Amino acid sequence: MAFHGFVGTLSRIFSLGKAGERATLDATSLTAERTYTFPDKSGTVALTSDIPSGEQITTDRTINIPEDYATANAALDYLDTVGIAKNVYVTVQINNPTNQYITLSNYNLPTVSIRVGDGGSGIGDVTVNSIASVTGSTGNYTVVFNVSSTSAINVGDVLYLATYSLVGSSGPYRLFIGCFQVTAKTASTITFILKYNRSTFPSVTLIQSYLSRITTLGILGELNIQNCNFYSVGSFVSKRLVVGGSTIKTMELINIINGTSSSMISNSTIGDISQLHVTNSMGMAISNCTMPIAGSFTANGSTGLSASSFSKIIVPGGSQPLNVYGNLNDGISLTDSAITSALTIENQVMAVRDNGLMTAPAGYDLRLAGDSYLRFAGASQISVTASPAYNTLGNGKSLIRTF
Repeated sequence: MAFHGFVGTLSRIFSLGKAGERATLDATSLTAERTYTFPDKSGTVALTSDIPSGEQITTDRTINIPEDYATANAALDYLDTVGIAKNVYVTVQINNPTNQYITLSNYNLPTVSIRVGDGGSGIGDVTVNSIASVTGSTGNYTVVFNVSSTSAINVGDVLYLATYSLVGSSGPYRLFIGCFQVTAKTASTITFILKYNRSTFPSVTLIQSYLSRITTLGILGELNIQNCNFYSVGSFVSKRLVVGGSTIKTMELINIINGTSSSMISNSTIGDISQLHVTNSMGMAISNCTMPIAGSFTANGSTGLSASSFSKIIVPGGSQPLNVYGNLNDGISLTDSAITSALTIENQVMAVRDNGLMTAPAGYDLRLAGDSYLRFAGASQISVTASPAYNTLGNGKSLIRTF
């Protein structure tokens, strides 16, 4: 039967659409009289396609891969078919990351978090007392640290050298800031590889530098997130991260290590990022998105951080500055983009070109050291206290040059 143009009693019972629009109830398939009883309460009538399956997750939960599901995709496919109650959060924990290449596409799960690795169990107050030796050649140096203890450290662990603990060290010690994987150990030493792209390694002194562990579970080959909506992505150690067309409320403990291809975040909305570290890798590129780094950023590899297509890199006042160290390539490159941060650039080239904009919070500045060079050209703007002064040779041949 069709409802349209009715007046009187039915018009007081049914609220119809606009003039000319019809709501049709199809009863042509009935073979006998039927009675349909409405409940004695108000509410919205739902289609069967709107009603979730009988299972619903009502408390916070962690799904472990591969213990609970063989793959992260299988776990997310499951979460896509069940209801997740309001204010309930689910974590997908990937515990077998080594050399896996994982692609997550088209998941709209705004209360689900992705974790890769174990986040790093404690190793106690382990300190680097000195550098025992550095051997090797361009792009492949073997570094041996004298440390206070290795009893809680395993070969294969990914460790992080804390930035705050380097006061009193000398030389370009920031080369060691970031994460690295232990390749060998003795009772008092640990060994790792540093891909420093210079023909000679500089003289460096480290004093009581603290180490922490990021993961014991190995390094993911790649995590590729496309057209997804997640609550967070973190506790993450991978050779490469790619994010496109996605919304992620927060990213934390992101560590890119030993990658041969640049990581990329494009056309995405990221709420904030804490502790983004890129070591022995090709760097991080962002395109057409805003990347607020509320914690710390370090890049020590072949390249650092590049921004293009009207991107913004924002570091709020009070946070640690962006730190880019190493290898005489583009440490930070801005093209049609903006950066708001204090900056420390050491042994790197920095490029600000084609309408790039650089500013910094009050009281923060841009510091170049070692063989650093900043190219500043193409209708770009800079509003920051800089050292050395523009077009003046500074420490270690560092130079900020305007064109």
